[in-house]
Amino acid sequence: GGQPGHPKHERPLIPSEQCNEVHPLKPTECRRCAAKLSGSDLEPLRHQVWELPETRPQVTEYQLHRLECKVTVHGVEERGTGPCFRPRSLPPKCFQRPKNGPVPDHP
Repeated sequence: GGQPGHPKHERPLIPSEQCNEVHPLKPTECRRCAAKLSGSDLEPLRHQVWELPETRPQVTEYQLHRLECKVTVHGVEERGTGPCFRPRSLPPKCFQRPKNGPVPDHP
């Protein structure tokens, strides 16, 4: 509920045909005398619930292969390069790759 005196904010109903699901909720008996009820209401009260779909993370694996140079045998392995690995919640400069240096390990 809104505060008294504040303007009303409400989402207008969309046509029933545009809803993903429609559930007609008809009473089966009178709540006062329990008599059986039948028929249809040509203009039922409508209530729409908007639900956000569940989100799932997209996981991408980058496999950085370390390979030894066979031409100049100097015991150094070269590692494949990939995107800068950092948690998205931290600014990029926290995990920048050093210029002309090795690729940093995954934090």
